[in-house]
Amino acid sequence: MILSSELSFLRRQHNCVVKSISSSDVTSEYVSSLRSNSQILKYADKSCDMQSQATYIDEIRANPRSCIVGLFIDGKLIGTCGIQEIISEDLSSVGVFLFESVPRGQGWGYTLLWACCELVRQESKTWRFIASTRLDNDAARGAFKHAGFSELVSNEVIMWVGCLASSIRKPNDLGPHCVVLVDSYSR
Repeated sequence: MILSSELSFLRRQHNCVVKSISSSDVTSEYVSSLRSNSQILKYADKSCDMQSQATYIDEIRANPRSCIVGLFIDGKLIGTCGIQEIISEDLSSVGVFLFESVPRGQGWGYTLLWACCELVRQESKTWRFIASTRLDNDAARGAFKHAGFSELVSNEVIMWVGCLASSIRKPNDLGPHCVVLVDSYSR
């Protein structure tokens, strides 16, 4: 699914845009960050090169039940957030990926999570989001907590979290008049 809208806002004196990404957004930094993430590589194509990732994004864009957006800071892509499979009209599974060069603990994952959920909520019938993260992934757990997700169930390795779409919390450090929902041009 290609979302027809994007969010534009100011955060920490940076111009931020969250919008659907395309295969042309795949960069060497993107692929390098994927390769360095052992958890992603467990489930991804082991070749994980620019072409395979571009193909993967094209497949997501062609699937009416999935989407992938990117967070662009001052024009540079720093991470992605995907609804890899919209499970039903009312429940979507969400995942966040920040590039390796992005400093952790500054709220960028939380900002990307909020913006992706907001866009999907606006363009679908989704009213609940779920996600899972490893218990030892403090950055992801913090992002989900700040966004309003609460623990549903966990085991010794994984924690599942969920949140009503209407309860997703917007970051409080966005600039005034920060969010503009605009129709995107064809990507």
